[in-house]
Amino acid sequence: MTIANVPPTIASLTPNVTNVLVGQNVTFTGSATDPSGVDTTAGFTWSFDLGSGYGSFGTSNQVTASFATCGSHTIDAKARDKDLGVSDPFTSSAVSIFDAQFLPPLKEGIYNAVQKGQVVPVKISVGCAGVFNSDLSPAIQLYTGDQAPDVDPSDPTAAVTESVSNADTSGIMREVDGQYIYNLRVPSTATANALFTIVVRPFGTVAGGSMKVVLKIRK
Repeated sequence: MTIANVPPTIASLTPNVTNVLVGQNVTFTGSATDPSGVDTTAGFTWSFDLGSGYGSFGTSNQVTASFATCGSHTIDAKARDKDLGVSDPFTSSAVSIFDAQFLPPLKEGIYNAVQKGQVVPVKISVGCAGVFNSDLSPAIQLYTGDQAPDVDPSDPTAAVTESVSNADTSGIMREVDGQYIYNLRVPSTATANALFTIVVRPFGTVAGGSMKVVLKIRK
């Protein structure tokens, strides 16, 4: 009797987020099965294709990728058992990648001069190829100092994110005419030259990606 090695089958290859900003990391996790319980118990090695060909097989069933363009993106994977049987290629669930930017009057990459107590209309656009991504609830948070965009939401530098508009929900941007807006009041107790960072998470979580602009209090 001849017994052939039956290769494993990939059951899933799932991203940790489904909506994310261009350039943000996405972690894909794979799972596989094998007709041989011994092979399944031994575990599998994995090879991933992130768009430029398969890499070498490794023990981790996870891989992290980022995407430089907006749109729908997938990756591919193969699983291998202890007897070197290799699965058919498997395509992951899709991730939707979006562009996002701040709109005037604020600009990224500079210190935006403001007065203490001033109301600043924070506006962003989110979409791909000119198509606006509606029905989001972007989270907005003000922090003291010049912070990284991926600062922890509970970081102790978080400041009161006050809006002067009754239409705004505290800490959540609202959709208006193809953009998202929040009427932010600069803290009235701020001192001259103090810095504040506005962090926006378009998909509501750090995992979906964050963006920032920095305010500087005028003398």
